[in-house]
Amino acid sequence: MGIAPGGIASLPPFPDPGVVQTLVSYKGTSNEWLSSQAAYPPGFGTVFVGWGAFCAEGLKDSNGNTILESAVAITDKLKQGDTAGATAAWQQYIDLFGQTSFYGALFDIFTGTNGNKIPGNTAWTFSDFDKFGALGIGSGGFGPLYPVGFTEIMRLVINELETSQNFLQVGIRSLPSTLVQQCSTQYPNNFALKLNTPINLVSEYDLTKHISTGFFLTGPTGSFGPYQRVIVATTTRSMEMKTNITQFSSSAGTKSPLYTPQLSADTAEAVKRTHVVSSIKVAARIEKYWANNPNATRVMLSDTAIQQIYTLDYGEPDTGVCFITYTWEDNATKQQALGISQAGGAVDPVALYEGLLILLAEMGPGYAAFASNLKPIGPGNILYADWQSAPYFSGAFKLSQPGQDPYVQTMFYDYQKCLTPNRDTGVYLAGDCLAWTSGWIEGGLQTALNAVAGVIISAGGTLNPDANGLTPLSINPTAYSYFPGT
Repeated sequence: MGIAPGGIASLPPFPDPGVVQTLVSYKGTSNEWLSSQAAYPPGFGTVFVGWGAFCAEGLKDSNGNTILESAVAITDKLKQGDTAGATAAWQQYIDLFGQTSFYGALFDIFTGTNGNKIPGNTAWTFSDFDKFGALGIGSGGFGPLYPVGFTEIMRLVINELETSQNFLQVGIRSLPSTLVQQCSTQYPNNFALKLNTPINLVSEYDLTKHISTGFFLTGPTGSFGPYQRVIVATTTRSMEMKTNITQFSSSAGTKSPLYTPQLSADTAEAVKRTHVVSSIKVAARIEKYWANNPNATRVMLSDTAIQQIYTLDYGEPDTGVCFITYTWEDNATKQQALGISQAGGAVDPVALYEGLLILLAEMGPGYAAFASNLKPIGPGNILYADWQSAPYFSGAFKLSQPGQDPYVQTMFYDYQKCLTPNRDTGVYLAGDCLAWTSGWIEGGLQTALNAVAGVIISAGGTLNPDANGLTPLSINPTAYSYFPGT
């Protein structure tokens, strides 16, 4: 899979802010920051201590009684296999903040307005919330995610998805590429791969019968099939806007290929309702200016239009990669406009990268010096992605808004319809947009395994359980109550 000889961990680690030399700018004041010299940048003590105390100690009432167990404690329960304890603790989060935005929960927790003890013992001011939104605890701002559900963000914290990140040297696409190679080798007569083949229509082979007749897949390049079962693995926005699987006939009793329900009404509604974020990423191959200078600035964080810059090391001796931006929602829309020169025009990646470099250099002498290190190596070395405008994506990944967890529950467990023949449509879903950990490969892999398990049972097969006798179909879909009274 293109992994370095010593494994993933043998590649240089992700340049986390503060772990490497980091340039921090807030309201025009700049500081160099290394966490080995100072735990947080100047001025960020209140949010650093408060957020750290909440994650480590949880939330307590005015008498010191625990209201919410800490994120650290729940993580430890998961690592120790205490699923029951972790489940009970997480239900407390859902009960208290399951219908609340990230900002709303932070306001309750860190202002003391709910009468509880404030983690870190210092109430946050408006300025503190602004700092946390702009730069977090000095490691990247949460502002674009303030409207997202609080529980959505806390899942990422508890599952430690931003902890100890490492690289695949040739990129994450090596994972599906290797799966394709293995399938073509092991199943040469039952495996076919068709690339650059958009599919817009999933239709039953015989509309008068059940799914046993199979499905045809149709797109601009033709029709393919029949296939016994279908797994649709794309973003939920693409499922809704680019395929027919969430559509229903407008005339009762009619059934046509264009409007054949391929999902239950509840699942189709969940696909259409759940929030998907906008996001852009701009990267370039640059000279590895830090190769002989371990004290060189590697990361920049600011409250300007350029939110964050990272320089990544993929183990090449002379070159690295600069992510001059990877941002979401309003910030993504703001930056995207910088690369459009005419109304209705497409984004020019070169113009966008150069425009961001100019903004960086204008922030001051230290920033101009940093910007001079980030120039791309020759033409054709800039990579640009904006998922909301990309064909067959229509958005980056799912981040649930307050109250949307029941939708995710419906999508995530849709594969278990294989256990109920009269609910089994034969069309299954996969992708990180359905997952509780959207935006990460873990969520995509988990939903893929679940979908495959559903297909195997639906087609009359059996599953091999793990050492504890469990399969994906052993997961309890009602382990949590995501809305009062359910």
